[in-house]
Amino acid sequence: MKTKSFNWFKVRILFVACFLFLGFAFIVGRMFQLQVLKKEQLYKLAARQHHIQIPLVPKRGVIYDR
Repeated sequence: MKTKSFNWFKVRILFVACFLFLGFAFIVGRMFQLQVLKKEQLYKLAARQHHIQIPLVPKRGVIYDR
């Protein structure tokens, strides 16, 4: 009886370990994809979003300095 429950314990541990490993591998793969494979595309997108000029019309009148 002990042998059977011990085997199920090993199976559960193996299942959890595989699940954690696959999750970690997915995260590392996604980081590699973003930082290495899509580097240029994301750099251009960030530069375009960062360097945008929007004309601002002041809502108040002219400011006179003395």
